[in-house]
Amino acid sequence: MRNAQALPIYATVIVVLIAATWWSTRLPALVDGLPGKKFTEVGSAFQQRLTAHYPVGSPASALASDLRAAGFTTGAASATYSSRFLVCAKKWTARWIVTPPDRIGAIVGGYSETCL
Repeated sequence: MRNAQALPIYATVIVVLIAATWWSTRLPALVDGLPGKKFTEVGSAFQQRLTAHYPVGSPASALASDLRAAGFTTGAASATYSSRFLVCAKKWTARWIVTPPDRIGAIVGGYSETCL
């Protein structure tokens, strides 16, 4: 009898954990809702979104600051955002060249996904 009562509790805990994981994986606007199902499609859409928001010639410091504020991990001229949900991991990467004075000389975006 006790095992039968415990089952709904375990099911509730699992549902809550999945919901909490889903809510904690909310994506930054720059990567949220990108079209495509294949890696190349999502990567191309991310590249297009990056260049639309941060065209060549725009301030490189604003790019780095914006990406950091959106949750990306930034380096000298790169940024990465990783998202995990259950057994899958997704990663968006941006790399750019800085030209004087603090301008984006080129920018490239990439996407990868790994599932167990």
